[in-house]
Amino acid sequence: MEVRKKRTRLISFRLSDEEYETLMAITAAQGARSISDFSRAALSRAMKENLNHLNFEPDFELPNQVRDLIKTMRELGSVITDLSHRIDKESLEIMRKST
Repeated sequence: MEVRKKRTRLISFRLSDEEYETLMAITAAQGARSISDFSRAALSRAMKENLNHLNFEPDFELPNQVRDLIKTMRELGSVITDLSHRIDKESLEIMRKST
């Protein structure tokens, strides 16, 4: 008996009545148990073909770039907060001196 991976993700999209009828007919003609099984198999084939034909290599640098950006934004946030506090203090000093 084959071991199946637990499926935890759901993908949903709308079809026209005509698209749905066509999908049902293709599913039955292919002998698939359900539209889900047929769609999953078709998507899997399409992804494998794209990987083979495009020599697709995922961009693993993106998470590092995002982490660097988040770090920089936090640093900028700290600088802005510090400058804001300094401006507030200076404003209070100026107001005290003028009264």
